[in-house]
Amino acid sequence: MKNVLTTLLMLGVIDQIDGAVIVAEVSDSGGKTSQVSIPLSLFPCKPKEGEFFHFVYSSDVTELRCGEPEPS
Repeated sequence: MKNVLTTLLMLGVIDQIDGAVIVAEVSDSGGKTSQVSIPLSLFPCKPKEGEFFHFVYSSDVTELRCGEPEPS
């Protein structure tokens, strides 16, 4: 069985969807919040305003995932 360590990098909430760009607020693990623009094409789901997403780091890959992270 393979043991994979996964760490939460940032948690975000979608503020608005403007064409092919999502404007969101993201908070890092230190609590710092920033506003970012992310291409809609990077989302693996159909995002909606007000929904959460998060980034995780696993096996040297950064992934964008929809929804809130599952509790550890």
